[in-house]
Amino acid sequence: MSSITFPRRLMEILEKEDSTIINWDENGRSFQVLDSERFCKDVLPKYFRHRKLTSFQRQLNLYGFQRVYVGPLSCAYYHPLFRKDAPANCDYIKRHVMKIPHIVQPPAMPPFPGSTFFSIPADIGVGPAESTPFPWGTTTMSSAQREGTALPYQARRR
Repeated sequence: MSSITFPRRLMEILEKEDSTIINWDENGRSFQVLDSERFCKDVLPKYFRHRKLTSFQRQLNLYGFQRVYVGPLSCAYYHPLFRKDAPANCDYIKRHVMKIPHIVQPPAMPPFPGSTFFSIPADIGVGPAESTPFPWGTTTMSSAQREGTALPYQARRR
C-alpha cells in the first residue's frame, strides 16, 4: 500500500471498480456502496489492509464525509469537495483529528513514610514555600491534628 490519501484512493475505487458494487450518483456529488458483501470481499483488500466495511466507514467519517439518510440517495456518502468532475479537490480534503478530552489530575501528594497525613512529623513542611515538599505551600499542624483527635471538617463548629 502506498501513501495515497484516503480521498484519492476512494476516487480511484470509484473510477476503476464495478459500478454494480460502488457507484457515483447521477450528479457525481455522492456515492453509494450498492453491494456491501462484494465490496468487502473483492474491493477493500485491493486498496486497504482490511476487509471491514466498518473500518471503511470510519475513514469516511474521519475525512468529513456525511451519510445521506433521506430521499432517493439514502445510504449514500457526501462531502462538499468530493466530486466526480473535480478529482483535484481530493488534495483539499483533510483528515480530522479526533480530540480526546484532557482530564486534569490534581497534583499528587508527595510520598511520605506512614499511611496518613497525620502521621507526618510536625516539622516537615514548615519554612519558606519554595523549600516545602508540598506543592500547595507550607503546612502546620495543631496538636489535635498530630494526635489524630481533630474533628473532621464537616463536624467543626463555626
